[in-house]
Amino acid sequence: MDLIYSPEQEQIRDAARGTLERHVTHEARLAAEKTESGYDPELWSQMAELGWLTSASEDSAFEMLAILAEQMGRTAVATPFPQVASAIMLLSAAELSPQGAELSAKLAAGETVTVPGPAKVTARDEGGLRLSAERQLVLWANTAPGFLVQAKTPAGATGLFHVRRGAPGVTISPVRLVDNVKGAWVEFDGVVPEFTAAESVSEAELAKWNEKVLLLGAAEATACAHAAIDLTVEYVKDRVQFGRAIGSFQAVQHGLADSRAYVEAAWLAVWEGVSSIALGEPRPSAGALAAWLAERAIQDAAVAGSQYHGGMGVTLEYPMHYYYRRAAATHARLGTQYDLLGKIADTYVDRAGLGAYSAFLPAR
Repeated sequence: MDLIYSPEQEQIRDAARGTLERHVTHEARLAAEKTESGYDPELWSQMAELGWLTSASEDSAFEMLAILAEQMGRTAVATPFPQVASAIMLLSAAELSPQGAELSAKLAAGETVTVPGPAKVTARDEGGLRLSAERQLVLWANTAPGFLVQAKTPAGATGLFHVRRGAPGVTISPVRLVDNVKGAWVEFDGVVPEFTAAESVSEAELAKWNEKVLLLGAAEATACAHAAIDLTVEYVKDRVQFGRAIGSFQAVQHGLADSRAYVEAAWLAVWEGVSSIALGEPRPSAGALAAWLAERAIQDAAVAGSQYHGGMGVTLEYPMHYYYRRAAATHARLGTQYDLLGKIADTYVDRAGLGAYSAFLPAR
């Protein structure tokens, strides 16, 4: 694993950063948050035209996808990109039906914002497949025309199904989340899927998909933490108290150093996992470890940053509030730190039974 970007990766990073910085100004973020859709359609079209979504279909392009996720985290932009990319990755893990292949092509072209639906869906045969799911939070369900769901069929295989937003039995209840990302509670009650995207997808592919989703979420959260620290460093250089810049106070310096250490630890875990996926050698629970470290990093950076900004840290007039709010919402998307620690512990215990003392080393 190389922790330094290659020249090609630097070009991807710089191009993505330039595109986002042109569109994602402080004023543009506030304006998008007040719209019904919750995101900038012009920026979405730009992402599609640049081919960003196509990188989600191949493991070999996973590093590029992680770089894009990082840049979105730096700006704390509200966009359905992560959820649409997640749907593309899920479709790429299975042998698709003609309708599934058509959906995948439309997603990659940015022609729809179909997103993964409720995670826990049951299927039963009542003269045809019927899907049910208790109320669950789904990001961008407020605008998505449909949902891609996975469910174990009566035959025992896990299939992928497309559910139309307005189908009978689909209940969508918008919810106001703490940050600028839109979402809604979604419930299925005997819903007939619009079509089957894939008859089956293997448990191994589903496990890898879950790891990839966690890694991308961790990359975005870590970059968000990094940006919060950068913003705070600039502020404490200029903010004067008792005749001195507050950045010269030892307590402030130590606090920011601690936050930066958490970020660096998270980056190491994120790129260990991302590189292993890109090389075709996924590490067990790499996503959970990266996500746990990323949550710790963003929460520490957001709290410290808001504290050092004083009252400015939570006002809508200053960008720091985006990072603070994103930190508060991160555990709802990646899982709580206790959930993630449980996944990591399960992997260590399982591999210890095989004679391995590390989740990242082969068994003896």
